[in-house]
Amino acid sequence: MASLSTEQQQHTSPNLMGQNIPHSSQVPKAELPPSLLREESNSVAISFINVPTATVVADEFTVFTINVTERRTRSSAGALQEVERFGGDNWIVMKRYSSMRRFHQKIRKSFVHTRGPAPKGASTEEFSKPLPPFPPTKWFGNRAPKFVEQRREALNNYFTSLLMWTAVGETADLRMRLLREYLTFSDPEIAAHRMFRGVQHGPRQIPRSPQETKSTQEDGSGTTAWGVPSTFTSTV
Repeated sequence: MASLSTEQQQHTSPNLMGQNIPHSSQVPKAELPPSLLREESNSVAISFINVPTATVVADEFTVFTINVTERRTRSSAGALQEVERFGGDNWIVMKRYSSMRRFHQKIRKSFVHTRGPAPKGASTEEFSKPLPPFPPTKWFGNRAPKFVEQRREALNNYFTSLLMWTAVGETADLRMRLLREYLTFSDPEIAAHRMFRGVQHGPRQIPRSPQETKSTQEDGSGTTAWGVPSTFTSTV
């Protein structure tokens, strides 16, 4: 087979080039064009949430158990885009209604800009899915078995919708980070309660993305994006 001229080689598929033409994997990284450079990044995100049980603790409070499933992926971006799932975890946390309500109020305040129509020139994706409403408060009869089950189901639907809300908009990474922070720990008074001391609260290892770990190490604050510790203390 006749060899190709230099001009022909420049306009020929790499699969048809002669053996003397080096493949990109054999070329030093510094000599590769930007389109062929591959950037790797790791992603940690919650993929599933449900609220399977609710337990009334004597006359003290109601404990809602939340199952959390996390996925971890490694992606390479460049001339080729690859996504590889390389692990995950699942755990439970236990929360009180008052704690979850405060968390909802915090994110509602933080994302107040998404509660109205998209301003002219703004990304419509950020406003495409509204923050789901939180189950309403009930001051009397809130520990009756029938009502507790209704509230559990409403909270289950709320977290399902909230998980979908975290996946949209330019602030999707921040939304997921705030949700992960909240669902990493049980409420302190529940974890310390005699009924739940033998339970594994949260993941065995705190899930952090490389960017979060570096940020925490640099500022030494150990705080959330709101500037407060990752746990929210519940009060009646």
